[in-house]
Amino acid sequence: MSAESSLVDLDAFLQPNFDVQAVVAQLLAKNHLLASASRGPNSADASRPAAATTVDPSSAANGSGTPSHIANDAAPASGELTLEPPADRLASAGQVPLASSLRLDQDEGDLSLAISRLNVAIDEIQSSINAEVEANASQLLGRVAGISRMEQRLSDLRSGVAVLDGEVAGLRAKVHEPFIKLQQHQRDLVRIDAASDLVAKASRFVTVARRLEAQMDVLFGGDSAKAGAGPASDAATGRQQQDDEDAPDAIIGQVRGRELARAALIINEITSMLERDGEPAGSEGDGNESPSAHAGDAGDGPSLLDLDFVKHYLPSIDEARQTVTDYMEDMVVRGLRDLSPIMLSSSLQTAYNLGTLPDLVRDLLADLTEVVRDRIRAAFDMASLGRELGGLKEPTAAAPSTYASYKGRRQAAPDASAQATATATWTAALFRRLETLIVVEMGAVCSKVYTLERVLRLKMDAQTGVNFLDEALQVLGDRPSLTFWTTLASSFEAQSKEAARRSPFVAQILSSAASSSVAAGGPTGGYAALLRLFHQFFAKVSVYTDIAYTVNQQSPETVIVLRSLSHLEGAYLDAATAKMSETVQSALGPRRSPTVEEGESAVRAISNLLDAARFDPLLSKAAARRVEGLVEDISTRIEKTAARDATAYTLQAHDTTASQLLNAGLASFACSISQGLGMLAAEQTDPWLSSRLSTLSREVDRAWQDSIGGPLITTAQREIATTLARMHQANLGKSGPAAGGGSGGAERVTIGGGTGSSVYMDDLCDEIWYLREKLLARYGVGLIKSRWALGLARWTLRVFLLHASLLRPLSEAGKLKLTADMTALEFAIEQLVTDLPCPALDPGAPHRDEASAATKRGGRMDISSCGAVWKALRAFRSFLFLSTPEILDAPQHDQRIAPIPKHLVAHHLLGRTESTSISFQWPYERKGWTRKQYVDWILALRGGGGQGGRAEEPEETEEVGEEHQVLEELLRHLDASAVEDRVRAWIEMAQQRPSAAAASAGSDGNGPAHVPPLYP
Repeated sequence: MSAESSLVDLDAFLQPNFDVQAVVAQLLAKNHLLASASRGPNSADASRPAAATTVDPSSAANGSGTPSHIANDAAPASGELTLEPPADRLASAGQVPLASSLRLDQDEGDLSLAISRLNVAIDEIQSSINAEVEANASQLLGRVAGISRMEQRLSDLRSGVAVLDGEVAGLRAKVHEPFIKLQQHQRDLVRIDAASDLVAKASRFVTVARRLEAQMDVLFGGDSAKAGAGPASDAATGRQQQDDEDAPDAIIGQVRGRELARAALIINEITSMLERDGEPAGSEGDGNESPSAHAGDAGDGPSLLDLDFVKHYLPSIDEARQTVTDYMEDMVVRGLRDLSPIMLSSSLQTAYNLGTLPDLVRDLLADLTEVVRDRIRAAFDMASLGRELGGLKEPTAAAPSTYASYKGRRQAAPDASAQATATATWTAALFRRLETLIVVEMGAVCSKVYTLERVLRLKMDAQTGVNFLDEALQVLGDRPSLTFWTTLASSFEAQSKEAARRSPFVAQILSSAASSSVAAGGPTGGYAALLRLFHQFFAKVSVYTDIAYTVNQQSPETVIVLRSLSHLEGAYLDAATAKMSETVQSALGPRRSPTVEEGESAVRAISNLLDAARFDPLLSKAAARRVEGLVEDISTRIEKTAARDATAYTLQAHDTTASQLLNAGLASFACSISQGLGMLAAEQTDPWLSSRLSTLSREVDRAWQDSIGGPLITTAQREIATTLARMHQANLGKSGPAAGGGSGGAERVTIGGGTGSSVYMDDLCDEIWYLREKLLARYGVGLIKSRWALGLARWTLRVFLLHASLLRPLSEAGKLKLTADMTALEFAIEQLVTDLPCPALDPGAPHRDEASAATKRGGRMDISSCGAVWKALRAFRSFLFLSTPEILDAPQHDQRIAPIPKHLVAHHLLGRTESTSISFQWPYERKGWTRKQYVDWILALRGGGGQGGRAEEPEETEEVGEEHQVLEELLRHLDASAVEDRVRAWIEMAQQRPSAAAASAGSDGNGPAHVPPLYP
């Protein structure tokens, strides 16, 4: 019975009702549980841990026989018996008050009673154990018998295993020993094969090594083999090298190139043989390593490097390799120096045979690019330049001309002559350096790079067919020529920026707009001079390269180099356009009217800039883009500066308003720029530049025409149309002197005794006079002003005829009054167009007949330049006095009626019909329009627009659609009884048979255009 199998507390034995039988029963029950758990997992309580079952003596004291599975909290944690007084334990556990503890101390005498009871319990337990042993003795004996039987079976198994071991030993003797012998024989065979291979390799090595000695003797006359013999051999080698230097390079390349390549091939074969033999399988050796570097690197098997005679050969092989490499590098240098393809080809073949071709090309290119960087860095070293000039102080950059700088210069009072001399000296020295750098030194490096690349591109190995350039590109990545150009561009850009940052003089002299001669026949300063140096460089290297730099073709390499000068180009263009920008800003200042002279000055500045940049295609395009930005700024400023208030286009002022002066100046300024750009575009030989300038010219013309010209003509047409509409307010239907006295205006008496013109006509003449003398006279826009005046004249005559054809009733006195108005109008129009240049003389104008007539008049216009509408006005004067039968019976080509458009004749006939008191309602009256609105609708048919049409009057051939549409609308709304049959028949005939001008236009295929009807 173990201590942890039950938890017993001594205080339980002190209870008066302690039951020994119950405690023993609990212990036996626990023993049965443990026994059933040990017999198998199928026991009902097998899953319950044995340590969890405890014996609670207090339950025995209470007379309960049920075992407790929860240990008493007052029991010791270990479950063992303890002699500690129970009162102390309970007090320490917080379960017994202190007073009880004192009472228990007084009852210590009861301990003996507890011990006696414990002894009785032990005896009871002993008897129970004995009873259990007696009850389970049969099971114990059965297990002992089973163990005896198992020992017998185990003995039989051991005997069988012993027999099997004997048989295995026999098999081992028959199989294993022969296998061991076979392995030993196999190892011996491997050693024999390795020895055989080593002998073959050694034989091959000796053969190749002797061939190398013979080749070196052939190549260098035996001197290289004796290089380490003493001073005599060194002297012989020196004499041999001196002889090689004195001999022509082509002979050296032809005589020794092939032998040197063979020696290199032999050395490479020996090196590869030693590397393959000395390195583990799968490893790769470096072709640049000497054979002696692999001595001692042999693997586990025998190696050539383990043989003494091979080790004896290694120094001579290393020496031969070094000798061949030195001669190969010397031939490369000579070939690049003399640009000899033969020597370069031989040396590159030698390098390929040695396995060092990519590294050789990489090193050569690195040396050449380093030369480029060093030369550019030295060229921009201003300190060394100052030392070359004998310590001459570097001049200061010219400061902007301001009053403060002027005052400071007066106070300092330096010697201007000395300053100019120093500037000229430094500029000449700097550009001599740049000329040497760009044309001479960079030209030499470029020739070397392209010669090297050309030989690499053309050279191929005869045995493997490998192209040398492809082999080199595995290491380089880019072609040598591209590396050269990018290095040149990046180095020049970096050094020029650094020099300009450190020295304001360098920044100014390299980006100045104007070139200045520094000495007689010497170089000139400025960005243009720097560009010309690069042009010389491109022309020099184009002999042996495929680059080109012309107006039509720019190679990518040249563009890369010139793009490195973008910072200098920007400064050059800034300086070149500074004055131009100041002129534009001054001319387009707030509320300031620019002049034609300022526009011409801006055009001259643009022309000078383009002429100065014409020699370089890229600079020319950059200048064109800069001009484009400047012209776009001019267009934007014109649109924003143009006046749009009520006084900008009025015809009622006494004198030209400030807004009109401003717009006239802006239009003159913009027109001069537009025309100047057009002439510059015609002079250009570059199609791209010519197209850009033409586009800019049209853009400027559109800007000022939309913001100034268009509103001017529109407003003038609107005011003239409003004035002419007052014609219907004049009472022209009355007889006598009162006719035409409408609007309350006083009549003017003419010299002939007749009445003068009407009030509306006087106002119209004043408006036309103001338009010519006060408004158009301010516009210096050339032939555009002539087109404006001619268009307004034609438009005014057309509107007058339309309104005159709608007059009703019209008495004889009214006809005379209208005739006087026509005379006044004709005189005003004559004054408007007379002495203006004829726009038909403009190249490309379609009016050839008018141009020939204008040529007879000295290229000037008169009222006859108005064409058909003026003829219609003259015919309308006599047409008014024809009777209705005369009009209806007149033949088609009667010159009294033919010049007048048919719809005007129809209007007049309908007006006469209305005067005969026949009921008739005009089409526009049905719509509720006024006569002015009806006239506006007719004008809209041609495109002139009733509320202000185009700046130039359309051609007379456009009357086709107008006549046809108006006559169609008249016939659509005429009742059968509204007019006389003859009048209706005449209108129908006129609608079907257009006038002569309309017929000629229709024969050209330009039939009546589709126009919206008067009534949808």
